[in-house]
Amino acid sequence: MSQRVGDPYRTLTPLDVPGFLQDASSLRGNTYKVTATVGSRIAWAPATGGLYAVEVESGAGTEVLPLLIPADFTDRNIQKGQKFTMRVEVDDRGVLIVRDMQKV
Repeated sequence: MSQRVGDPYRTLTPLDVPGFLQDASSLRGNTYKVTATVGSRIAWAPATGGLYAVEVESGAGTEVLPLLIPADFTDRNIQKGQKFTMRVEVDDRGVLIVRDMQKV
């Protein structure tokens, strides 16, 4: 898959989805590129944001990952079925947190 010159995340390493699913703690503190389709919103807290189930393509097929979209992104109309490319960070608990995102 070719990358567009305008892709702001082109220098980021794509998330190793199988590695994340096997041991998220080994990826803590690192930043990755993820392209995902929004599934369902699992939880919402005004101070924290929304926890979503997202679908990500990997070598093994489609995987579902939990992804925290901080409350800073409430101005985005995030709906089921939308596809986003995101800069994500694996926090110290192994949670994927969106740091920036663009609709594909």
